[in-house]
Amino acid sequence: MISRLAIISLLFAAPATAQGAPKSFAQCSQCHTVTADGKNKIGPRLHRIVGTPAGKVAGFKYSVALIEAAPRWDEKTLDAWIANPKAMVPDNKMKFGGEKDPVKRAEIIAWLKAN
Repeated sequence: MISRLAIISLLFAAPATAQGAPKSFAQCSQCHTVTADGKNKIGPRLHRIVGTPAGKVAGFKYSVALIEAAPRWDEKTLDAWIANPKAMVPDNKMKFGGEKDPVKRAEIIAWLKAN
């Protein structure tokens, strides 16, 4: 059985497809944009989010809980956040319940890294 970390590592190395976002990102796109000229929606724009500190997208009003937690959006932190935002930062504003499938989370993170 391949470990979760191995699956995620393999998928991080794979670039996003030229056709666009993976199907696993569809649930994210309801609240977030990823393009450079994208606007904040219910959630902040995610363009170039990987490697940045949380709570820094201009024009988006973040929860006090997220600002105080101050995570940096690296692969490990994004994986934990996408898996269960409320477990990672209780009292944050995100309504998403989490993605339990590690392969789907890895696809989402690879897409964010490519954009």
